[in-house]
Amino acid sequence: MATKLNDWLGADVGYETDNRFPTADYVNNPPHYTHGNIECIDAIRAALGKEGFMAFCRGNSIKYLWRYNRKGGNEDLEKAIWYTNKLIAENDDDEE
Repeated sequence: MATKLNDWLGADVGYETDNRFPTADYVNNPPHYTHGNIECIDAIRAALGKEGFMAFCRGNSIKYLWRYNRKGGNEDLEKAIWYTNKLIAENDDDEE
């Protein structure tokens, strides 16, 4: 069911999405990362623990910044910010 988003929009945006959810927020709450009541990010946090999760967030931020001008454009920049904000939130918990 996945298709190039540029086919749906008629513009080359360079990344794929799921055409079953054309109005979904693919940065903050992508529907394909939720199973029942559990979001994938919460399962990852639980599986990796605090330090592992912080490394995961840092790595994903780097990944999206690395590729934004070759693949996802502004959406990749927004994802990098999202993961950076998760990292900041985890770090803030340490400082309190």
